[in-house]
Amino acid sequence: MEPTNPDANTELESSTARIDDKDQTGAPSTSGEPQQTPPKEPTMLDAVKAKLAKADSDPEPKKAADSALDSPVESNGAKEPGKEEPPVLEEHETEKPPFHEHPAWKRVLKERDDARALAESTKPLIEKQQEIDNLCKTHNINLQELLEVAVQLDTEPDKALAKLEPIVSALRGLTGKASPTELAPDLAGRVKEGVLDPETAAEINKLRLQNQRLEAQGKRTTQSTAQQQAQQLVANMTTAMNTWDEAKLKTDTDFEKKRDLIQDRWLKLNAVSPVKTVEQAVALCEQAWKEVTESLSKFLPPKPARKALNSNGSSIANPDAAPAKTLLEHVSRVIKEKHGIG
Repeated sequence: MEPTNPDANTELESSTARIDDKDQTGAPSTSGEPQQTPPKEPTMLDAVKAKLAKADSDPEPKKAADSALDSPVESNGAKEPGKEEPPVLEEHETEKPPFHEHPAWKRVLKERDDARALAESTKPLIEKQQEIDNLCKTHNINLQELLEVAVQLDTEPDKALAKLEPIVSALRGLTGKASPTELAPDLAGRVKEGVLDPETAAEINKLRLQNQRLEAQGKRTTQSTAQQQAQQLVANMTTAMNTWDEAKLKTDTDFEKKRDLIQDRWLKLNAVSPVKTVEQAVALCEQAWKEVTESLSKFLPPKPARKALNSNGSSIANPDAAPAKTLLEHVSRVIKEKHGIG
């Protein structure tokens, strides 16, 4: 047994104690064991991430928050008065109705039925108004003046009498009951001279007025017939020109682009020589189209020559040209075509 040195043991213990103190204060340890780092304090970002992770893992608070946002509340947190929560629909109530039961379709049908009912209710009024208009046109009646006189008979009789006196005087002349002062000036002079008696003068005055009336009616009839014929002619011209337009649209690929120019040209030509028949209107359309097409062709590049195959299978630039008489002439044409030699 080896003798121990008390001084050496005391020095060893004090050295061990100093090493332990350094390990506890964070000084580097001389031992081979790994160092243990102290726990890190959580930051604000770590706290937010932990809160979000907890909210995602627990859906109940999120549902409660969503329901709280959806429900109408006042500033103090209570529900607004007078507003009821929407009823909870059953599963069969949320399905779309059939097309013929859809509210929008029913609304369209109701509007259609209302329009038909309105048309049926106003149809008699429209027909009556058309009868009145036709009657006034046939007999040359000014409906506005007639209504004004009818109103003045009740409100202003003097003005009504001033308007009716010429009418009454004309009626007496047409019926042969005109007084000497209402006769024509020449007839009134003969009555005054004693050449004619008042009855004979009144009868002659009646015949004159009737002839004038018949002439006026004939003029009105002629004017009305001319207007109807003119309207019919315009309708026939429009139909014929539309037919020509549709046919030309199929044959001329650029017709749609030239339509406005053709219309302007047609109006200018018609101003110089107005058309009077349907045939003239269509012919003028054709002339306007030709002039516009020719004027625009100056700004278009020339179309490439048509190519065709001759009897031996070779292509020629101009199929309308006469066939080559010799092999040398044929070869020459092929070389010129290939190299673009004119």
